[in-house]
Amino acid sequence: MPLSPKDFPGLAAVIQARVSKAGKHRNERSPKEQIAWGRAECARFDWNVCKVIDEGAVGATRHSRKARPGREELRQELAAVARRVKCGDARGGVLVNWSSSRANRKIGDMSELRELCAEFGVYWYYGGVLYDMNDPDDRKRVAQDAVEDEHAPERNRIDSMRALAQNLADGKPHGPESFGFEIIYRRGKAVRRAECPQNGPIFREMARRASDLEKTYRIGRWLTARGVPIPSHDKSFPCNRCSVKDGRRVIQKVDRRKCPCPKTWRTKWDSDMVKRVLLNEAAAGLRVHVDEDGNRLTLKATWDGLISVEEHERLKLILNDPQRGSFRGSTPKWLLSGLIWCWKCGGPAVSRRCPDRRRYYQCRHNSCVTRKADLVDAVVEEVILRRLEDPDLLASLVRTDDEAIEALAEARGLRDAYEKWLSDAIDADLSPKEIALYRAKKAPLIDAAERRAQAALPMPHVVAAAGADARAKWHDPEITPLEAKRDIIRSLVSVTLLSAVGKRRGFAVGAGVDTIKIEPLVA
Repeated sequence: MPLSPKDFPGLAAVIQARVSKAGKHRNERSPKEQIAWGRAECARFDWNVCKVIDEGAVGATRHSRKARPGREELRQELAAVARRVKCGDARGGVLVNWSSSRANRKIGDMSELRELCAEFGVYWYYGGVLYDMNDPDDRKRVAQDAVEDEHAPERNRIDSMRALAQNLADGKPHGPESFGFEIIYRRGKAVRRAECPQNGPIFREMARRASDLEKTYRIGRWLTARGVPIPSHDKSFPCNRCSVKDGRRVIQKVDRRKCPCPKTWRTKWDSDMVKRVLLNEAAAGLRVHVDEDGNRLTLKATWDGLISVEEHERLKLILNDPQRGSFRGSTPKWLLSGLIWCWKCGGPAVSRRCPDRRRYYQCRHNSCVTRKADLVDAVVEEVILRRLEDPDLLASLVRTDDEAIEALAEARGLRDAYEKWLSDAIDADLSPKEIALYRAKKAPLIDAAERRAQAALPMPHVVAAAGADARAKWHDPEITPLEAKRDIIRSLVSVTLLSAVGKRRGFAVGAGVDTIKIEPLVA
């Protein structure tokens, strides 16, 4: 027979509240509402609230990935209640929940909580009923409720997964709205994507600029100058200034959209943001699904893309190019800084200055090699100009996207095979010497394949600078600025600074042209 809560006044109460997902749902109470109800019930039955555990938005099913520190806190509080009862400070203890599902959604967790309540002599109150975990009938009722609590989300998950699988097979949209599109809803359900009148043309211009090898940070600056809102401008995130934090943990969230801070972030694009938008498969009319094992499945979607699949593949080749590098906050100042390589360690050489203000290139990592900057700049620049003036260059630059894709596939295949062998070698406990020998054998092949893939890309910036008047174009900063020159050098040659040992022609004679190795990347 159920117990009457009114017959047990003076109990020490622990209130626990939880919600599966942030935001109020139709049939679900928020943690604040659950706590308010629990306090009202404790006041009605003359129970003393000694602890309130608010777990916030956290799942409790077997599929939930988020940790639940509130469960360990609950164990400690139940033990503390038992100590208070033993010392005579309380008549007993009670755990208060809005429903049994707020405590757990797994039978195993319910069994553990039930045994804790029985061990510490704590009652369990939920759904307006008080249960004694040492009563066999109450234990049976609680176990039956736990079966239903576990079954309900499992059933809902199966139905949702089946619906998602059907939507995937039909190519219907899923997930947040992609930049350049707007989602068309019918009866509250997303049925298709359509081009956004405002952002669709902007995305096409972004794709055109990226295809012409314009840097992503420059595209971001163009978008910022135009005042184009970033994709997440309407999303709720905590404001870094107004939110209360404990280290990196947000204690009290203040919505960045409603705080008094300036809203310049709404239109502030960066390089990574531009790259993510351009590489989104939805822009090419493709639908992507990632299964639980991390495998990606790409299908044709029901909406028309803003760009073709071929254009999307070209953007992937350009933006994922390992030789492309990343923008680190300032525009390059010198012609070859970071574009030339050390003969010994293979690292990049960067521009430095002597105390007398003379400039030189030096290996960034180990200072293996040093060379006068004027000499290197002059030699490389003359080689590039002669190459641009060569009539055969334009014929060599006639590339197709198929050739670029084939070259990149070869480079990726070699690198994937190397990484797989390396992983297997580590598992097999091979010696570092054996791994180093294999790397020394395969690394040059991989680097050569990646350079061929880079050279196979169409090069509109090189085509624009080539011709009989290449020198005039090169020395005109309006036509060919420093960044364009660096892109041309990166596309046409690979420069290595060699050791000067044994190559000097007398005492105090500096290293000469023969210590600069220039390899063409375009035949």
